[in-house]
Amino acid sequence: MSCAICGGSESGTLFDIPYLRPFRVDRCSTCGVAVTVPALDVKEISRYYPSTYYGKGGRKFIRLIESLVHLSRLRRAQRIQRYAPQGRILDVGCGGRTYFLESLHDLGWEVYGNELTDFPEFKELEGRGFRFQIRDFLACEYPEKTFDAVVFWHVLEHLPRTVEAVRKARGMLRTGGMLVLALPNRSSLQALWAGPHWFHLDIPRHYYHFTLETMKDLLIRQGFEIFYVSHFSFEQDLFAWIQSIYNKMGIRHNLLYNLLRNRHARIYAMSPALILQSLIVLSLLPAVGLASVILFFVDIVRRRGGSMEIYARKTAHGPNP
Repeated sequence: MSCAICGGSESGTLFDIPYLRPFRVDRCSTCGVAVTVPALDVKEISRYYPSTYYGKGGRKFIRLIESLVHLSRLRRAQRIQRYAPQGRILDVGCGGRTYFLESLHDLGWEVYGNELTDFPEFKELEGRGFRFQIRDFLACEYPEKTFDAVVFWHVLEHLPRTVEAVRKARGMLRTGGMLVLALPNRSSLQALWAGPHWFHLDIPRHYYHFTLETMKDLLIRQGFEIFYVSHFSFEQDLFAWIQSIYNKMGIRHNLLYNLLRNRHARIYAMSPALILQSLIVLSLLPAVGLASVILFFVDIVRRRGGSMEIYARKTAHGPNP
């Protein structure tokens, strides 16, 4: 089948996923984007988003981690404020954790959200002037040039029709409006080192795995001008090193991540064998944590962090063929 990003017809396998067969990751020989194979349809992929995936009451993690998440959402809103004036903003795949939306609202933005799931938290926010559409993003009904900014924060890689999503977002933006993307960086040091054990791979929920170069090329061809790129994220990258190291050691995949989630959001139940592995994880944490801090700073120096943030503006000319 042809590549959904560039139309290329040739690809090769990067690696199989040993802990989740029969999945593998292939790479397009033309544009370089990597894809999850097989790509599941809407009904099949829903099995990988159980109710525990979102947590309860918009809370996924233990209290300390939730406090750090809250702070990171505030800093994210402040970064957006730095590059765009107050106006109308759409957060695609906003989720039930409303810290980010509320921070934008407090900064003076008119806030819109899009999600597939109607979270209870949305009702309260709608009473305060927030607006939501609960449907597939490609089915959203907003007039053209409605927004001053559209945000895909670790969402675009979850969408099977990526190019169409970027094109639709462009139509919703006024000329000069800002598109904000955050997504894993497949060309990062941790991705290249960990391979199929990389924390940010997230098979099969991630349909696509972009490098900075492939993402830039897609945006430019769709009529955007990139004006700022961040190559690392403290929120994402330090933990990704820690968990990827454990994954590559042969510990149950993403076990530490599961332990840090609260009891309503655990991905899998703890067995005696996993309790023993958990003790091993905790005993090794000082050493693994120190190694991860060193690697995190190497990422910063080499500008090869495990995640990337891209800020782009809609140009006056349309998408390139």
